[in-house]
Amino acid sequence: MQKKTNPHLGSDFEAILDPQSRPVDPLFGWTGEKLKEYIEDKPLQIGDRMLIYGSYGMMHWYNLVTVAVVDHGRQRRVVVDQAAMWGGKSFYRSGKNCTSPTGQARLIPPVPWVLAHLGERGIQVTFGWDWKHPQVLRPDREAEI
Repeated sequence: MQKKTNPHLGSDFEAILDPQSRPVDPLFGWTGEKLKEYIEDKPLQIGDRMLIYGSYGMMHWYNLVTVAVVDHGRQRRVVVDQAAMWGGKSFYRSGKNCTSPTGQARLIPPVPWVLAHLGERGIQVTFGWDWKHPQVLRPDREAEI
């Protein structure tokens, strides 16, 4: 397995890829606590890019979103410009969706492996459960295989 270090969190974070360079963990090691640290230490700003990960129907979904509000309400939620597939635009600092905290949508920082699949103008990339057959959605709504 390949191990890569995340520059934002130091050597304790590893995005582990299998021998075929596919992720073992679809959240790339971003636990609730590590995400809270990332948001506080960076600090997150309006206009920053994030990913919404969702799993549904034997698929992995990653949507590239923009941070719209950083400290919304007493809980200092993060609000992004697009809603999760199931849930709203507001996320707790742990990455859980406020509308559906036990659901399958999570907010995570941009991951180079996902961004490489999105390409220059991609806004969404989906993978089969086995990480094969990525499809990229571009702003003009044409999917590319």
